[in-house]
Order: sequence, then C-alpha cells, then structure tokens
Amino acid sequence: MAAATIITEVANEVSADEKGFYSKIDGHIQTLAPKMRGKWVITKTMCKDIMNVLKQGKAGGNTDIDPQHRARCVKYFKLSNLVGADTLCAIDTGKTVVMLESFYHILHETHEQTGRGGRDKVRYEISQHYSWIPSKTIDIFLSGCVACQIRKPVKNHVVPKAIISLGFMTRVQIDLIDLRTRPDKQFNWILHCRDHFSKYSWAFALPTKEAPYVLEKLQQLFYQFGPCRILQSDNGREFTAQIIKDLMKTWTGLAIVSGRPRHPQSQGLIERGNATLCNILGKFMHQHGTTYWTECLLPVVYSMNTSLSRAVNTTPFEIVFGQKPRADCVFWKNVSEQGITDETDLPSDALDVSTGDDGNDYVDINDSDSRSIPSIIQNLDLEYAPSYDEEIAAACSAVNAAILF
Repeated sequence: MAAATIITEVANEVSADEKGFYSKIDGHIQTLAPKMRGKWVITKTMCKDIMNVLKQGKAGGNTDIDPQHRARCVKYFKLSNLVGADTLCAIDTGKTVVMLESFYHILHETHEQTGRGGRDKVRYEISQHYSWIPSKTIDIFLSGCVACQIRKPVKNHVVPKAIISLGFMTRVQIDLIDLRTRPDKQFNWILHCRDHFSKYSWAFALPTKEAPYVLEKLQQLFYQFGPCRILQSDNGREFTAQIIKDLMKTWTGLAIVSGRPRHPQSQGLIERGNATLCNILGKFMHQHGTTYWTECLLPVVYSMNTSLSRAVNTTPFEIVFGQKPRADCVFWKNVSEQGITDETDLPSDALDVSTGDDGNDYVDINDSDSRSIPSIIQNLDLEYAPSYDEEIAAACSAVNAAILF
C-alpha cells in the first residue's frame, strides 16, 4: 500500500516534514517483497476492517468475510474499550495499535517527551505504550530531525571502571556548568546533581558558583529526597568540605562524607551527564526559539529522568519512584480527546485501568530481584562508571561553542 495516497488526502493539513516522512515511508514500502507490502503497517482502512471483524465475534455473522482473514484478526488483535470508545490492541502486548496515518504525530510527541532522544530512547518509550510501529519508521523519522542531525554527538569509547553504589542517594555527584558567556538574567551557572545508583538528575540555575548558593540548592534537594552519604564534587576538596560543614550547621545529626576529587573512576558519570544535559538543552532551546535557558531546565531534566538509561536498562524515574513515567498515557489521551474535564465524568473503572497484561504497571523496587543488593553485586556491570574522558570534559567546559550554542 502506498503512503503517497495518504499524503494526497491530507496534503493541505500537514507540514513539509510530515510529507517528507510519509514519502520516505512509501519509498521503503516499495522495497519490500510484494506479499509484505500490505502487512508491514496498518492503515486506517485496515484498522476499521479488523475492528468490524472482531465486533462480529469469532463465529462471524457476515458470511462474506474470508475465514482465514477472520482467524488472523482474532489471533493477533483484540478490542479494548477506553472511555467509551473501542480501540484496537495487539494480543501479544496489549498495547494500542497505531495506524500509519498517526505515525508522524506519535513519533514526534515521543521524540519530544524523551528530550529529543536517540533511537534507543524513542524505541523504548514507544514499546511502553504502542504496538505496530516498525523500528524502521523510527529510524526514518529521526533521520529527518534537523536539530538531532546537527547536534549528533561524537561517540567516545571508554573502559568501564567499577564504582559501586548500593542504593538511591548513597553517592551523589555534583558539578557546575559555566554559562557566563550566555547569561540568563542574573543566572550564569547550572548546578547539576546526579545520583550514582539510579542516574537520576537535578539541575538548578545559580547566579554564581559560590558555596552559599550551592548549599541552598542542596538543602532543597536533601529535604525532598533525603541526604546522601557521599557527596562528590570536582570543584576541589576544600569546596566540598565547606559545603558539608555548612550543611551540618543546619542539619543536626547529618552523616555525610566528602568523596574523592576528580579521578578516572569517580567523576565520569556527572561529566557524561553534563554533556547529555547540555545537548538536550541546546535542542530544546532551538526547537522553542528561545535563549532563556533557565525556563528550559525543568522540562529538559524531566525528559532525562523519564528516558531509558542504558546503564540501568530502565528509566531513572522508575527506579526512584517505583512506577513507570507517563503510565497509562494512551488512556488519559483518550480522556482528553473525549473532552472530559471532571473526575465525576470518568467511567467507574477508570482509575483501575492499566496498560500492562498483568493488570499492574507499577514496580515494587523492594521486591524486584534486579534491584536487590545481591543482584547488584552479581551484576556489577550495571553500576560501573566508565572512566573520565578528557574529550568529554573539554566539550562540557566549552559548552557554548561545542554543544549548547
């Protein structure tokens, strides 16, 4: 089936980027074997046909329907009623089937939610909520993202070094990103804090890098998430010691020690995190046409924390809070499309809805073998921090010229 037909039908409603995307999809479909062209994706027409077959039941009241076609529909698809509307879902995953005509908007939305993440992050996010979006379409979409292509990072292959963290907020690494050449009002620095165990990040705008300003933000962080046990910084042992000393003045009984300064095995995580933060921040500012980076920090850090981290093979958000980010997003998107604005208008079972096959999308960290201390010790490669790389440090110190702007 040709995507060109779709483009013709909605030519006056789509952007040039969307037209280009579907043109590439059509070109790829033409390269497939003839018998696969009609099965690679599901169009709106095909979706309506499948739903019609399923509504008639396995026995089928319409004798005109081919028995083999009916059998395939029943084998691979099912109907799910979301907020009073029937939705086609895949049998094997339980996820909503996405029609070809919706590919671009779904991929564009997911790409933004992941902070304009790369292939792996977008694939992971898509797999959590949708089905029947071929991986090739994700590659085609990303190849058309101008911001991602011009800011494509250079891969630096580093040798892993063992730095073990046995729990959330055991070791927190902090660093200061210099933005004095691109000040935003009175703010010139970014304080970037990262938990070594979960890879969860926090970022704060600072007017200067003086200790009192850093102390204020760390107090906010610690009173929300609890104090860390090891505070690690690359800004000098005296700087870290003074921060800890000032924390202890206002926090009676605080037990915290200063981590070792810059070392091939110690500060690599935060350096890579700085590069990631600056890269996403630059894309976000480019996308929204703004130079006010302080207004972009919160959405950028949120996208980092809710996107797949290769180091832990899940999202930092899920490790910290024990549930998936954007849970049941398809359901709540349907709620929004139905125009429901009051809880009393929701279906009686709305709050029990779950996208998972097992009826539970939430993760109990305490019961998860993959997060237990014995499992961590047996799988230390998940907690390894690659060694500090001078090229990454140079990229971060020259963030205005090389990454952000």
